[in-house]
Amino acid sequence: RYAPPSTSRDRMSPREYLALAERLLATARAVEPPTAPAAECRTAISRAYYAAYNCAVDFLDFLGFETTNSHNCHTAVQFALNQSGSVT
Repeated sequence: RYAPPSTSRDRMSPREYLALAERLLATARAVEPPTAPAAECRTAISRAYYAAYNCAVDFLDFLGFETTNSHNCHTAVQFALNQSGSVT
């Protein structure tokens, strides 16, 4: 069974991105009145996306797929996930 590494390469770990997203949302919710400011929400969504993206890259590396840092790396990760045949 796959377990994501705590750190990988020279980038933030997926857990670090997700923790940042959660902190941003907590900060946004603390505003009076309790309406989350748009900038904090957009940034939290972006950080949560990168948590998922980096987890996918780590998973593909685990499966032996090569990932790239090219201009189309996000599309390449999506394609590789679709081709991996793995559901776990």
